[in-house]
Amino acid sequence: RERRLYDNLTDTARSKLVALPANLSDPNLGLDEHTYNLITSQITDLIHCAWSVNFNWQLASFERDNIAGVKNLVDLCLKSQRPTPASFNFCSSISAVVNTVEDEIPESLPKSLSYAQEMGYAQSKLVAENICIKAAEHTGLRARVLRIGQVIGDTHHGVWNTTEAIPLMIQSATTIGALPRLNETHRWLPVDVVAQSIIDHSFSTFESGVLNIVNHN
Repeated sequence: RERRLYDNLTDTARSKLVALPANLSDPNLGLDEHTYNLITSQITDLIHCAWSVNFNWQLASFERDNIAGVKNLVDLCLKSQRPTPASFNFCSSISAVVNTVEDEIPESLPKSLSYAQEMGYAQSKLVAENICIKAAEHTGLRARVLRIGQVIGDTHHGVWNTTEAIPLMIQSATTIGALPRLNETHRWLPVDVVAQSIIDHSFSTFESGVLNIVNHN
């Protein structure tokens, strides 16, 4: 919004965008019957990348609007009036499996919910992953879980959300005059690279399963 990206879109691109106020906790997503039925008649693929980002909440706090929202969006895909259900592509987080005991994080559901980071945000993402994969197993829905790592500014402008942890840490250096010595490997991914990867996988022939979208370099 600050970069006024919408203003730079062509008229053709703008005509393809339809913004609908919604309530994901509602079975009909807070939409009137006509709009909901219109979506079911046209939907082919659904990308769900919205989540409450609050690292202080417990798991239960994510149940109504976030976890229930996944279930309601899965139902929407299954109600597609096309020959096959719409694909459901869920943007999860690598934090959902960061405590995995394997050397490499497998592209599958973890053996235990304890593999999620010890906070409600990560745990809720893992619960949602299970909903997606179980829905695929029991209904034939094409459900893909896209686990995303740390997203940074794009490759063209480098603009990064200034309220996130790393930008805040860097800004603090101007006052403190120092930065923490972090014993970790930075596997960051530019937001435009992540977005393209999500699109490629969502519109691919890949049936159902888990994909880790991280920087391995």
